[in-house]
Amino acid sequence: EKEYAFGIKTEKDEDDVTTYTITYDGKVIDTESFQSVYQECISLNCSEFTVDKLETEPEYVITFDFIDSIGGSNVIEFTKSSATKYQFRADGNDVGKITSASLNKLMKSVKELVE
Repeated sequence: EKEYAFGIKTEKDEDDVTTYTITYDGKVIDTESFQSVYQECISLNCSEFTVDKLETEPEYVITFDFIDSIGGSNVIEFTKSSATKYQFRADGNDVGKITSASLNKLMKSVKELVE
């Protein structure tokens, strides 16, 4: 029901050190806190590599938009498949299932980050 869009801006200083600025809804977000949530996101583990033919719409969608020099995006969709599992698709391809607990933990972390 809620959309979270984060902006990531990089700047290099005269010593070639990169600084990241993370924004959400026009406000700067603590970089370390964002990195923790991002790490949690990219660490979601597939717990089961079987897939079912699901007719329902995804409950969660995570889209990674890449910088112009790379281009494109990566879309991960999560559809409830049982009381304890979400089936996920990467760019339209069914991959497997993750636990509801791990996805719910990530969603809670995102909500806490922006509050």
